[in-house]
Amino acid sequence: MVQSSLRDSLYLSENPDETTFKYDEQLPSLPVPTVKQSVMKLLDTIKPIAIDQVAFKDTERRALQFIQDPDVNELQEMLKKRASSHKNWLEDWWLEFAYLRSRKPLIPYSNMAAPLPIMEYWPIVRPNESAFEITRARRAALSTYFQLCFWRMLRDEKMRPMIHKGVPWSMAQFKYLFNTVRQPGEPKDALKTWFRTAKQGPPESTEIIVLYRGYIFAIQPVTMHEGSEACILSAPQIEAQLRHIEQWCSQRPSGPGVGVLTTAERSDWSESRQELAGVCEKNRQVLDRIEKALSVLIMDDSQPTNTDEIFKLSMCGDPKNRWADKSITSIVFKNGTFGANADHTPYDGFCTAIMTHYLMTSVEECKGAWTDPMGASTNSSWASYVEPELLEFKLNAQLNNLINEANNQFQKVASTIDTLHVTFNHYGKALLKDHRFHPEAFVQCAIHCAYFKVHGKMAPAYVTASTRRFHNGRTETCRSCYPEMHELAKFQVANGARTPKKSYELLQKSVARFQLLMNEASNGQGCDRHLLGLYLTAILEGKKLPELFEDELVQRTNNYILSTSCGGYWNVCGGVPPLVEEGYGCFYGIEDNAITFCCTAYKPNPVTDLRVFYSNLNQILIDLQKVMLNAKL
Repeated sequence: MVQSSLRDSLYLSENPDETTFKYDEQLPSLPVPTVKQSVMKLLDTIKPIAIDQVAFKDTERRALQFIQDPDVNELQEMLKKRASSHKNWLEDWWLEFAYLRSRKPLIPYSNMAAPLPIMEYWPIVRPNESAFEITRARRAALSTYFQLCFWRMLRDEKMRPMIHKGVPWSMAQFKYLFNTVRQPGEPKDALKTWFRTAKQGPPESTEIIVLYRGYIFAIQPVTMHEGSEACILSAPQIEAQLRHIEQWCSQRPSGPGVGVLTTAERSDWSESRQELAGVCEKNRQVLDRIEKALSVLIMDDSQPTNTDEIFKLSMCGDPKNRWADKSITSIVFKNGTFGANADHTPYDGFCTAIMTHYLMTSVEECKGAWTDPMGASTNSSWASYVEPELLEFKLNAQLNNLINEANNQFQKVASTIDTLHVTFNHYGKALLKDHRFHPEAFVQCAIHCAYFKVHGKMAPAYVTASTRRFHNGRTETCRSCYPEMHELAKFQVANGARTPKKSYELLQKSVARFQLLMNEASNGQGCDRHLLGLYLTAILEGKKLPELFEDELVQRTNNYILSTSCGGYWNVCGGVPPLVEEGYGCFYGIEDNAITFCCTAYKPNPVTDLRVFYSNLNQILIDLQKVMLNAKL
């Protein structure tokens, strides 16, 4: 295959036999760690937060009893039996208990939100500029075109399978990017997908749902040629569809904003959805079209001026222009800036990060503007233009009341979310590589030092580790609160950059320990998922719950005050709110000479202050730079 661009060289498979999902069924089963191994890991993360040594000794006693307990051994054998008949013993449980049973609203608590930092080719357009009125539709059309190129690449299985250090990684999550919805239900939701590869048959739907000013439209940007080949409308034709929607809505008052119902608590939305579907057959058909559609595009009249504002609006923006259940939602603002909101249920952040990188690389290569030769690769001349279709629900008095209630509740919730999206520009992974510091390990050290400086203690911390080397693997927790991290934080906060040699030694030890823990977690040897498996086995099999699970320090260390994850080695960075009220979300993207942070907290909160936390994180990073520069003088 001849590759014509950097984007294609990164993403398209050169070998037609090297198809996207080729290795998925060949990947090894997710292992079950030993009980002793998991318990000792757990104890190690309790030490830094255990101020009362008597309490720690009590927990340690329970932990050692847990290892020797024949009832626990029975649970372990049950779990191993499950693993012998499931290539991924965790997969169904994780989906159900981490996501589908949760009753909290998807937006803003669970869905991932992010700004798209593409201002180099698509700068913010001001209201006084001549291009202001046409920019949003034009950019949204080109972005949608490239998103459809990504969809077609997946559908045709031409995306290069990901291989990390010679080891294939699961690509299964990419099957849930498009045509996927989380349907509300009671006592749990249901995840449904209609995505099909070309081998599996024609797509169920090639529509994109467009939300604008409280109205819902369906556009048809794809024509299936001879049943199997997807022909994508040119960006100018998609632009015409979007401009039609803009003009139609501009001549009318705002629509009912039915999408706000999807932002309610899941049990409430389940009841509202039943009411909505029960009004008439047309309502059921509209719901069906939305849920089966490829994706959602939101046109928003807000005009954010930086990535910080884009991030906040992507997470907490107008709920009447949202459909929280859909797997991927693109947001384009009036001034030509972009954000995204994605349901976390079917996949993890790397999926959206990779598609975002694909889109950004595409925009960079064409310098942000459509040219007619681009359409040749997607057979745009064969695609048929279809006018957008307004999708209307018939509403009754009860539904109108539910819409108002959901809107009011969302505004209350959104007002409690504090966000910060900022780039640290002093250095990045280039300097860290000079010192052989793993970039993510180093950033974790800085985060813990900053928390210790603000709060005077260590915090239980969750770091995402990928287990995609296993069949349908998703994530494991790498716990970054451990004794070496505690020693570094105490010393660094007390001494700053005044004693660089000692700080450097402690930094080396903490980085090395993090790398070890991350490698173990990625190889299925973390403790969180295993202990969850033992816990669920006891619950589901009606067995007595071991005492250790109810231990106060164990519960404290499972109460992750720091929710963290690396979005990749680029400036694309998104996040979610913290897992706990007194916590922080701290997500990051690491470039050669910069680190982008995406931080969240709750407000007002007597314990946390997001600006104070980041200010101290910024200073810690500067101090650690001095440590690195002066340690070997």
